[in-house]
Amino acid sequence: MKIASPVPQGRVGKRFPARPHPLKRRGRRGQATRGFVLPTMTMVSLVVVLLTTAMVLRSFDRSKNAHNFRVNEATLNAAAPALDRARAKIEELFKDSTLPRGTPTDEDLLKAMENKRYIFGDETPLKLVFDVDGKEGIGEADTDQSALEDRETVTTAWKFPVDTDNNGKFDTFTLYGILFRSPLRGEEGEGEFTRRRNPLEARTLPSDDSKLGGRRCESSVAKSARFVGNSDWYRSGNQIKKAIFVYAANVPITDITDLNDDDNNYYEKFSGGKGFSALEYQQDRSRIPLNNNPLVYRDDLAIFSDTGLNMNGGVMTNSNLLIGNVNSNSDVRLFLVSSRDSCYYEEGLSKVIVGGNIGAGAVNTSTDANNADIDLFGLVDPSATEQDFGAANKTVDKEGGADLSYNTFAFNERIDYMVNAALWRGNDSVDKIERTDTEKDPEEV
Repeated sequence: MKIASPVPQGRVGKRFPARPHPLKRRGRRGQATRGFVLPTMTMVSLVVVLLTTAMVLRSFDRSKNAHNFRVNEATLNAAAPALDRARAKIEELFKDSTLPRGTPTDEDLLKAMENKRYIFGDETPLKLVFDVDGKEGIGEADTDQSALEDRETVTTAWKFPVDTDNNGKFDTFTLYGILFRSPLRGEEGEGEFTRRRNPLEARTLPSDDSKLGGRRCESSVAKSARFVGNSDWYRSGNQIKKAIFVYAANVPITDITDLNDDDNNYYEKFSGGKGFSALEYQQDRSRIPLNNNPLVYRDDLAIFSDTGLNMNGGVMTNSNLLIGNVNSNSDVRLFLVSSRDSCYYEEGLSKVIVGGNIGAGAVNTSTDANNADIDLFGLVDPSATEQDFGAANKTVDKEGGADLSYNTFAFNERIDYMVNAALWRGNDSVDKIERTDTEKDPEEV
């Protein structure tokens, strides 16, 4: 059995080179990377410091924004009631019985708002003054005869106290004003203002919805989109509009010297954060002029003809509408005001407005007449606009108009009786009869 030698033959005594120690092998490379740790740590520390500083500043900004938001919310909530009061006054203004039946002028609106009933219990009326003409003596030349646009004072403004922190004492005044004057306009058809707007006037004209349809009409139609008469009512399509602006602001109380006395201690200095809120509110009032309709009637309106009747435009009646054809030779037809290619092709100019019911017989008959014809608005096919009208659109199940028409004579007699009864109760000289206190109206009436 032969045993191999552990050492290969021919290599006995041969020396291999010794490997260097691992620590000694990196000598020159360690010298090249020496000093790298310090700059790296410095840059990392700098980035950490900058990020920490940014986060701290951001947290301060968030806290400040939250504080400002709370202050703004409190001041806006305090000013919002002024807009509610202004809206209530505007609604009451256009229901005022002292205004004329037609379109009220600015003078009419101003005189109506000067009534004491437009001053709420906790309000104090204010006078706004501005130098319109640039001369000395602001507001001294204002008289009832002066043109409204030239007056330098406005009396449709008020103030009332509010308690913003709910501690039982007023610390802020809310001021608001209702302004409806517009700057002077140029000659008829011109669209530019003749002078700059001043703080006593509304900011803009009412919005013009007639230009939203895409059709731009020039010449006489464009010139009609201007003010009406001596007022600031402006034409917009088939309506007339007026812009009314409300400005409201909260003013903190900083001096209570003249507000409190020994018996009443209702006011205190404002102690909250600094904040000032101002709100602006625009309301466009619109009306449809009666002259938009070629036929306007107060009582029952009956449209019948023995020879036929063609009419363009709208119809308006405050009572019942009775319409129909008496025979085949007496066609009654209601056309639109103009063709679809016209600038006057608008729905409001051809509407049929009925305050009561629609019937198809005359007031002295109990049978329905034949249908009249009416053109419809907005159909794609112009030849399909004609439609039956009258008996096909009755609103009550009654034949003719005898049972449908109103007895206006009895109504007028009733009103006359009530007026005479009121005069009898309020005046001793009507029939020379002395009346007792129980028979008379109260002194307020």
